[in-house]
Amino acid sequence: MIDQVSGFRGRIGGGVNYYGPVGLAYNSFTTSLTPQVGSGSISNTDQTTHSTSLWLAPSIDYFFAPNVSIGALLSVDATFGSGQSTTTTTAVGSAPQTSTVNFNLPTTVSFTLMPRIGYFFRFTDRISLWPRVGIGYFSGSQAVADSQGNTSKQGVSAFITTIDAGFIYQITDNVFFRVAPAVTFSMSGSGSLEQQNAAGAATLNASGSGSAFQFEITSGFGANFSL
Repeated sequence: MIDQVSGFRGRIGGGVNYYGPVGLAYNSFTTSLTPQVGSGSISNTDQTTHSTSLWLAPSIDYFFAPNVSIGALLSVDATFGSGQSTTTTTAVGSAPQTSTVNFNLPTTVSFTLMPRIGYFFRFTDRISLWPRVGIGYFSGSQAVADSQGNTSKQGVSAFITTIDAGFIYQITDNVFFRVAPAVTFSMSGSGSLEQQNAAGAATLNASGSGSAFQFEITSGFGANFSL
């Protein structure tokens, strides 16, 4: 069974994106920050960030006994981007002064290897529930930028547990629709933090402990076939 041939994934803090074995996502965000009032002046900052993600995420399960499945997910995800921060300062009795900072976000790469086991509960010929539990390894990072173009990259590497519960509607003998909430978490792991200024010079590189928690909902079409 291939659980996600094509569909969508929604994540806390990550929006809703297309999700399949191979994919590409583009995001563009513009933020107008709260005006800063100084002594006789006021500053307005607009920041736009563009990012592109590429991923390869094959996922397959095999029923080796009635209703009992084993499978695995292997996922590699790379994200890169750039942005621009524009600040306009207006002082009393002076013309507005505008300064622009262009910056590149650090490239981030995430890797997941998740073996899993599941049990298929069939309620009718069309409707089923397919919960799965997996224990695997995750290594990933995310990057952000402030209004001056200084960037930070936070990384976590840890052994993780995933629990999902897929609701299955069998459309045909070989095609089904699936909706699955999932929780992924780690008890402990290693963490890192890297910071750079707008010119790309490193200002901090530190490491320590880290943990991960994620809730997501995937939906889409899958395929099942007999060997």
